[in-house]
This record gives sequence, C-alpha cells and structure tokens, in this order.
Amino acid sequence: MAVFDTFALVKFLKKEAGWEKVDKALQEGGYISDATLYELLYVCARDFLDQGYNLHESTRKAREIVTSFMVHLKGQFLSDQVRSEAVYFKIKYNRLNLSHFDCLALATAKTLNEPLFSGEKGLAQTKEVRVLG
Repeated sequence: MAVFDTFALVKFLKKEAGWEKVDKALQEGGYISDATLYELLYVCARDFLDQGYNLHESTRKAREIVTSFMVHLKGQFLSDQVRSEAVYFKIKYNRLNLSHFDCLALATAKTLNEPLFSGEKGLAQTKEVRVLG
C-alpha cells in the first residue's frame, strides 16, 4: 500500500497520462493525510467553480468526489510526529520548493513507513521516502 498525494489523485480524476497506474494502486488501497484531503477538496471545488457552478454546488460536488476516494484510502490525521517530519522535509529540501502539502504527504508516508504515490518530480529527489508514480 502507499500514501497518495493530490498530484496523483488529480491525475487519476482528469485521466491524465499515467492515470491507469494510479487506478491500479488505488484498488490495492492505501492512505491519505488530512492535509491532502483538504487540498484535493479545494482543487476539485475550484475546478467546478471554473466550470460555472456556484460555490455551494462546487463544494458539494467536490465533497462527493473526495468521499468516493475514502472507499480505497484510510485517512491519516496530522499527528505531532507527522507535523514535525513535515517541518524537517520543508527545511531540508528548501531548494526543491516543496509545498507544505507535499511535505505533509512525505511526512505521512515516512511515519507509516510506506511509499508515497505522487508524480511530482521534486518529491522523487527526497532520500527518506520512496516515491512511486
């Protein structure tokens, strides 16, 4: 199993190149951090707003999508250990310009001792977590 980040899940939703790998990995199950759930909810809601839906309808539709992932993924709260590891990644890999959400996903994967399913090039440059995708 793996921890999934927003990049991989958006790739799956938009059927972008490589989405089949994400689909296969999702079928095996995995984990998702609360921070990634928030980021995915935001990205989906913003996309619906861009399509012309109002804010209420956009957030409702985004919640449905995010909830559908929870059939395959187990949510992970942001423990003290995860937050501390995220700060470690943010500072150590400052040159990679990783987002806070990226660092929280890395930290979740490290804490669970699982690979991170992503696709973002910068994440693959970290040494502490195996990055798939």
